[in-house]
Amino acid sequence: MAEVSPTSAAPSQQAGHHWVTRVALGGIVALGLFFRVWGITGESVWFDEFVSLILLKAPHAYVQSPHYERWNQTVGHQESSSLAACLRANRSLDPATMPAYPTFEYCWNGLVSDSALSLRLYSLFVGVLMIPLIFLFARDLFGNFAGLMAALCLAMSPVHRYYGQEIRGYVFIAFLALLSAWSFFHLLRGGGRRWWVLNVAANTLLPWTHVFGLRVPMVEGLFLLLFHLRDLRRVLRWSAVHALLFIPLAMYVQTLHYWSPGAASSWQKVPGAAEFFSDLLADDAAGMTHQIRATSAAFAQFMSSEAANMLVEARHMVGWAWMGAVLMFALWLMASKFRPTVPDAGGSAPSPAWRWVVFLLMWWLVPALTLYAASVLWRPCIFPRYTLHSSLALYIIVGGAIATICRLPVRIAAVCLVGGFFLYQDALVIGETQRPDWLSAAAHVRANAQSDDIIIVDNSSWKRVFAYNLGPVENVVAYGNEPEVQAEMCAFFLGKDLPSRSNPGKSRGVWAITQLDYFKEGPNESFEKQLAMRGLTFTRSEFNGFQHILAYRVLPGVKGISSSPYPMSPNAPTEFGELGMAFWWAKEYTTAVAACRKALEIDPRNARAYSYMGMAFKEMGERDAALEAFRKAVQLNPDDLIWTHVNMGAVLMEKGDPDGAIAAFRRAVDMDAGFAPGHAGLGKALAAKGEFDAAINAFRKAMSLDPNDAESRAALQDAVKRKASK
Repeated sequence: MAEVSPTSAAPSQQAGHHWVTRVALGGIVALGLFFRVWGITGESVWFDEFVSLILLKAPHAYVQSPHYERWNQTVGHQESSSLAACLRANRSLDPATMPAYPTFEYCWNGLVSDSALSLRLYSLFVGVLMIPLIFLFARDLFGNFAGLMAALCLAMSPVHRYYGQEIRGYVFIAFLALLSAWSFFHLLRGGGRRWWVLNVAANTLLPWTHVFGLRVPMVEGLFLLLFHLRDLRRVLRWSAVHALLFIPLAMYVQTLHYWSPGAASSWQKVPGAAEFFSDLLADDAAGMTHQIRATSAAFAQFMSSEAANMLVEARHMVGWAWMGAVLMFALWLMASKFRPTVPDAGGSAPSPAWRWVVFLLMWWLVPALTLYAASVLWRPCIFPRYTLHSSLALYIIVGGAIATICRLPVRIAAVCLVGGFFLYQDALVIGETQRPDWLSAAAHVRANAQSDDIIIVDNSSWKRVFAYNLGPVENVVAYGNEPEVQAEMCAFFLGKDLPSRSNPGKSRGVWAITQLDYFKEGPNESFEKQLAMRGLTFTRSEFNGFQHILAYRVLPGVKGISSSPYPMSPNAPTEFGELGMAFWWAKEYTTAVAACRKALEIDPRNARAYSYMGMAFKEMGERDAALEAFRKAVQLNPDDLIWTHVNMGAVLMEKGDPDGAIAAFRRAVDMDAGFAPGHAGLGKALAAKGEFDAAINAFRKAMSLDPNDAESRAALQDAVKRKASK
């Protein structure tokens, strides 16, 4: 049954159609909102989100904690002092970062809310806003029914749900791409100034959000060259405006220094043929790309676990069937629209509808094809999330194809096919969290660990992410990058059998946290083998996500603990030194010294371990031991750590040796002329010798580098007074 044209229906029929359409669209928007809200509070901050959140204001509840400073140090939180500082820091973390989304993040964090959930809700709002927008675009192309079907696909899309809950800019790129394509359509139909403004604004923001967003205006420009060269004035105007807008973009891109291919090889690869075609045709099919995770949890609420698992196992078969259906929808729409049906405004010549089908096909396919070609010919640079916006064109194609089906039974069958596919996919994703469930692992540790137990995470980056989700706690949180180092740290700490301060009569315990590879389940066999080799036992808890988190409570075995007699990883001395530093932050200086001694047992030439040990001795008041450790660190590697020289200068000052202190502080400022503590220490040493002019200059330099240095300000005033009274 063909859709009735509004112009051919009676006014009462038109009103009825509009009312039904609005109610249906409202229901679809509500469905999309409900689907995106579902489970949002259970999603943890994972690494891709963490790297920008650490540059923003910390959650208020964290700041109020008595353990906030420790959390700050463990996480490496560096709140940006300004928007410019935030953008510079983002580029240092990811050299290809574009400034639009970090700018919004910074403003939202400072002006609206400092919680991670609030940023997720912004993404959710943008994702829901796309639902009525895609309806408008598909309606303008192929009618109300097509608009409703496209909106339904987007509302129920599991991949858009995922990115609609994420603290990243991909949903924003999709929104801008949709706004750009819709305004471009109206612009070419003779639309007025507002469509030009919308198109230019969207196309300006797209590449400033992600440089690959440039492919949307690229598709539009290619479409103009293919089909609108006769309208030369409009083509030239569009091209000239965009050329001017992209000049500053080109200048900015020249300043980007992306990671070398080797540095990114562990996570950026050229996809295989099956993976690439899945990216083109089946973004929403769980298991076809590495974007969404399938679980049996939702199905298991209504059927046996065996039946639920069978439904999950069918996801690849369903995915391949969907890919075939998508191709059929695209071919059907192209065949049915090979005739002029979309009139231009103002009485100009009609624009063939098949051209807009070609535009949708270009928007759907060209971005992924160009990235794949660049990955093969240049370097890997393709991810399914980079082409998230292209799936919007696919939804419009599906809606348009179903809207052209005249036979009602066939149309109903097509609707059921699409609806059934998305219902199945939605059931696969809503039962459990999608991202690594750091929050549940952290809650488990908080509920079961003593406040002075140590927590050892299996990676320096994961340590920071886990600590962020854990929040401020009293526990020491450290890391061991390799299973043998992590296990050796467990054996080291348990072997000390330290009494618990929070639980008299008990010993302090150890918790080990590991994150598995994508879509893998426990156990972590290599880590458990290392524990067994050291005579350690454990209990294990597993938490879901596309990377499972394992929380181990590590315990001494009945036969006692044995330290590793075999060679350790080359990184072990550094990681044991960092363990010592974690205890130093916790003011557990004796244990910090022991950890540094362990590092030096593995590698006696580890300068950093000597430096950290000296810092602990310094806090313990053992000046001679501290000075010996600092001198050994400088002897082994004088350029390793600037703080070694500053701390050595401070100890020499305490021992009444200002000349030695001056030499140490001068070495620090020679290493980094912009290091304020070096200049401040130098000023104190010079003042102690009565060299007030030089001391005053050093204090002023320290204050220029750190205007908040109250100690240097007071020392400067004292030096001025002493000089005047001399």
